[in-house]
Amino acid sequence: MKRFRQRAADAPRLNALASCLATALALGTSALVPAHAHANVPPPLPASGAHTTAAAPTLSLAERDMVMNTVNGAIRTPPAVPATSIPVTNCNDSGAGSLRDAVNAAVDGDTIDMTALACSTITLTSGAISVGVNNLTVQGPGILSLEVSGNDMYRVFWHLGTGTLTVNDMIVSHGKKYLNDGDIGNAGGACLFSAGSIAMNHAWAKYCDTGSNDVDSPVRGGAVYATGGITMGYSLVTASTAHSSAFEARGGGAYTPGQFFMLRSTVSGNSVSGSVGSGGGVQVGSVRAPGTNGGSAGIKYSSITGNNASTWGGGTYLTGNAAVGRSTISGNQSCRAAGVYFVGSGTVTQPASLYSSTVSSNTALCTTGAGGVQLWNRDSSFKDATIAFNRTQSGGSTKYGVGVRIPNANTIDLQNTIIASNFVDFGGGPLADDIGGGGTITGAANLVYFPSSMVTPGGTILLTDPMLRALASNGGPTATNMPNYGSAVIDVGNNASGVTVDQRGSGHPRILGPAADIGAVEFDLPDSIFANGFEL
Repeated sequence: MKRFRQRAADAPRLNALASCLATALALGTSALVPAHAHANVPPPLPASGAHTTAAAPTLSLAERDMVMNTVNGAIRTPPAVPATSIPVTNCNDSGAGSLRDAVNAAVDGDTIDMTALACSTITLTSGAISVGVNNLTVQGPGILSLEVSGNDMYRVFWHLGTGTLTVNDMIVSHGKKYLNDGDIGNAGGACLFSAGSIAMNHAWAKYCDTGSNDVDSPVRGGAVYATGGITMGYSLVTASTAHSSAFEARGGGAYTPGQFFMLRSTVSGNSVSGSVGSGGGVQVGSVRAPGTNGGSAGIKYSSITGNNASTWGGGTYLTGNAAVGRSTISGNQSCRAAGVYFVGSGTVTQPASLYSSTVSSNTALCTTGAGGVQLWNRDSSFKDATIAFNRTQSGGSTKYGVGVRIPNANTIDLQNTIIASNFVDFGGGPLADDIGGGGTITGAANLVYFPSSMVTPGGTILLTDPMLRALASNGGPTATNMPNYGSAVIDVGNNASGVTVDQRGSGHPRILGPAADIGAVEFDLPDSIFANGFEL
């Protein structure tokens, strides 16, 4: 086996581990624990630039860990601002030197410079920051160095232009926007709203709350709404809500009817509820009647976790041309389509794509709900994916799929993909249907534990436990389900996608032995042992 051949080269590391463990046994477990852990405080964060002298906004240890993982372990030094930028010199709500005053003075294409602020929080007390120009960049001192708060009273940034509002290196938080029946306006985007587009770079929108009791208008985007599109790079949208007590709500974290691109970012802990509450984390486009509307989406090296929708798409609701790659969708919940909901629309020109990704541990609460991925009126292509440990709390008959549900007569092409270890909490017969519905399966080199009545391609491994480990950090920016030693998926897959690395990216080859492993990640026991500093 390939892994035993590799281990000879790893002998020095294994000896070091044995020596370290022996020392720990002699001195007590504290020998393996950093000093800061005993006080339950986080280790010092990397400097975000010498210009920052104020204390950083207060964060929990879990929040800091999430941010540090999203930004690849280091807070970046903000990029240089243009010489003609408008400086912000204090943290007042208004008046000379304030953020509001600088934005009011801006012309199209300007940069607002907050990199030299000696304070850490701007709290709004007189309404939203209104941005009237088409294009504006708001440059902060670092993602953990400055927080602009709506004070749980106001929307934070309200961009009326048709260009792009760019928000860099800061936290935008505690925005609030509610509409009562008959009010004029849009209840979406409590922290960031744009009539054009929004770009977030090393930025974090959190604790944003939007809602309405208007019977005619949906609530869209708890934290972030943009008509034209949303781009996130090394950014986060967390702990935000969109709620309608009288109509629909869409996108607990973010919503756009246009284009959505997400790179090395996190959407977590958001929720949406209403007569129809869809897209707990992210919603792109809206299709009340399939074939009428849609945006486009690209998600890569990102995590969408712990979001909740009252109806569809606990993690994501994606219309139009959509691709999810090298990402993990986990721990989300909804009535139906708890992880990913790929929805057909009039703008679809290619199959929905899920590649080198993990959809794991999501929960559907309704009888016809898919715990992992659900398709609606569209073909799809899944390559090098792992869809496992998803569940439904009821139903699960041969008509439905707990891992993947295809309710329409569409085609799903599976290549080198695991769909297994999904389950039903109660009811529905002896086995959960890992994939089910009325569609057609094509492809090769897959493991599907129980495909219901659907016909799988020849060579599909059936009724075999892939022996996956629980979702964990196994290297790379996202959590994954690593196969255990002895798994039937090892060295029997294909590399039809032609990639050189698995889901985890650089340093994690797609093929380690005679053939690729089936699923999102390659089994590599020695590297996984040492991936986190001797953590087993």
